[in-house]
Amino acid sequence: KQWYQRRVAITAGDNIISGGGNADAQIKHGRAMALAGLFKYSPDRICKLEILRSIVMSIAKLLDSDKVPVCNSACYAASHVIIHLLKRGDDPDDCMQHLLTCLVQNCSHGTSNDIRSFANNMVHMISISTPGVDPPLSDQNISKFLVPLLDSTTRKIPLVRSSSESAIATLLQLNHGDEIVERVKGLLDNKSLDTLYRFLPTARRVANDYRTYSSHEDDLFGKFSSKN
Repeated sequence: KQWYQRRVAITAGDNIISGGGNADAQIKHGRAMALAGLFKYSPDRICKLEILRSIVMSIAKLLDSDKVPVCNSACYAASHVIIHLLKRGDDPDDCMQHLLTCLVQNCSHGTSNDIRSFANNMVHMISISTPGVDPPLSDQNISKFLVPLLDSTTRKIPLVRSSSESAIATLLQLNHGDEIVERVKGLLDNKSLDTLYRFLPTARRVANDYRTYSSHEDDLFGKFSSKN
């Protein structure tokens, strides 16, 4: 068994985690999708291989890609790592925090609309995929996400705006009341706080709609493959 685990770790290192910056977009895309699949279907086994930090560093590099399929598939991989670590209740080597910081960046103004809306959806997926963790994220991390998400609610692009609405509603757990809002509002800058107060009535309606991400998740990999 130990030999098998070492062999898998070596293979993962050679073919999925490493690969350098000279690989073309198709290879990077495939690498990110492989990492996403590993953490979606076998997270415990992967963590036993003691290559978590290497995986996280590889995902973080892919998240910097200017290619939408590569960046979004890496974002999907990062989200499943975060979900797994939240459920485990630990953050070895600050791996989860590093990926959360990258995900905040992808939610921010300056990224493409496709990347931004997808990252918003991943925040929503993280929030609804960890029902046993209350709240899923710390107040500090919630406030970091709220700044770009609230900015997205003011955008004219429907995909960006609607994805941010769902993410905010689930991130703040508004279907359970305003407890998290009260805790995090003191951590926001004045501009974000003003936007939050204006947006809260809409966010509460969205929370009552019980929007889920599951209707999109089944064909995520098909969407990645269809983009150029």
